[in-house]
Amino acid sequence: PGLGGAPSALAGKGSAEAASGILSRLSGSQSEVAEYVRQAAIQRGIDPSVALRVVNAESAFKIGAQNLTDREQSY
Repeated sequence: PGLGGAPSALAGKGSAEAASGILSRLSGSQSEVAEYVRQAAIQRGIDPSVALRVVNAESAFKIGAQNLTDREQSY
């Protein structure tokens, strides 16, 4: 188990809803979100540094970040 059981709670799930439910239980600090991303990436065989760069670009580690439009640029 990882941070608050987060990565194991997502095992076998790739849905945004599953991640959203777990992220909503985090305090929202950048370091806590980064640790969750690191653990989840490792569990899925993704390079954690790449996952962290994507999260930084997409939301700057802000849990409640949302796209401004349906067509907003994504990586």
